[in-house]
Amino acid sequence: MKEKCKMKEFHANKFITLKFITPFTFIYIAGKRFKQCKRIIIEFKNNSAKIFNDVESIDEAIEDYKHFFINSEAYEEKNGELRLKEESSRTRLITPIDEFWAHCSNLQVWVENNYKTNLIHSNLAFSLLKELVKVGDLKAKEVFLEQILKRLSNGYKPVIDYLFEEGYLNSLNSENLLLNLIEMKEAECLLELEEKLDIEFKYVPEMSRGLKGVWYPRIRKIRKFTTENKHVVGINLYKCELKEIPKQTLKLNRLKVLKLNYNAIMYFADNLNDLKTLEKLSIQNNMVKEIPINIEVLTKLRSLNLNGNEIMKLPESIGNLRCLESLLLKNNRIDELPESIGNLKCLKKLKISCNPLNKLPESLGEIESLEYLELKNTNISTFPNSIKKLKNLITIDLSNTRIEESISQLQKLESLREIFLTCGQKKNLTKEIKTDFKKKNIIII
Repeated sequence: MKEKCKMKEFHANKFITLKFITPFTFIYIAGKRFKQCKRIIIEFKNNSAKIFNDVESIDEAIEDYKHFFINSEAYEEKNGELRLKEESSRTRLITPIDEFWAHCSNLQVWVENNYKTNLIHSNLAFSLLKELVKVGDLKAKEVFLEQILKRLSNGYKPVIDYLFEEGYLNSLNSENLLLNLIEMKEAECLLELEEKLDIEFKYVPEMSRGLKGVWYPRIRKIRKFTTENKHVVGINLYKCELKEIPKQTLKLNRLKVLKLNYNAIMYFADNLNDLKTLEKLSIQNNMVKEIPINIEVLTKLRSLNLNGNEIMKLPESIGNLRCLESLLLKNNRIDELPESIGNLKCLKKLKISCNPLNKLPESLGEIESLEYLELKNTNISTFPNSIKKLKNLITIDLSNTRIEESISQLQKLESLREIFLTCGQKKNLTKEIKTDFKKKNIIII
């Protein structure tokens, strides 16, 4: 060991070499510089080892401990940022050469344990494995997929999301992905859906995220899902020619997000009791005739998107969705809103454009949380007197309505900043109204 120290070079195996080039440590793979070593976890307190009792990987230890040495300087992580530790809180220093030998020790242990990726940080472990496979390391090739599956089975979301971001999950077939990422019963549900709908599921960290490294055309259509703690919490089944909500989704008892856009669903009342965990439901551009009365059982629902259907009216029970923040009803056949809509005390966004809507209920003013109201292409000609109570309304779209004569009522809305009108509507506004809006910093768009 002393001889190697003089050389400032350490060989973990025939492929991996660490070199100390003052004051930094570099990893070489098959003789080619690969990466600079960046951080070492350091124990600052005698009893701090206790926090590692329940962790299964270095990634989790880092998340819990948040103390590091980077280029021989002591850091700690606070609010997602690495900060240099105050001098008074540093209990011991580490020299660059000590840091070099710490990195050597870590990689030696990693090599001796057949490249188990939980023994070093996943960012380093998987990038090393990938490079080792490229240079012909047979052991790395043997354990590469096995280690991806093991980290999926562990269920630690930051590592799973890293594997997604770097495209490692594309190395797996659908069955391996599902059976290792989520609970067996839920995996079986998704595998049934794949077979029935001729689709292939791909994991995403969040439902709003796009897919990475998926090339088209493919034999099967790709559909997204996301997870928390080995349970499916989000699934997207758009354009699957569905006429009803698939029974398999009803068995996903932690489901929070369900997207069923561009299908042929007409009714969904029978399924709602099995979807009580839903927070977001989107059935846009289907053939829904009515919103079922028992919609009220979705007490956790925060977003409901029913744009582009054939709905004629809303049930009074819609007002019992007390957590609802977004209600989208564009392009339907709705001619009135129920008074119970005023009970939606958390509603921030209401879109009901492109409907034969004739009037707004007086209870609309009770939705003081409302920030965005879209009424374009409706038959609305007057506001209810309660409109002045919408103290948090920021934007209102009145394009192609008959509301010009009542628009002055909006001047009393203290938070209002944008009013959308057509060119023709703008011309019909009096100079006095335009001046008053300008004084109140309300923009007419």
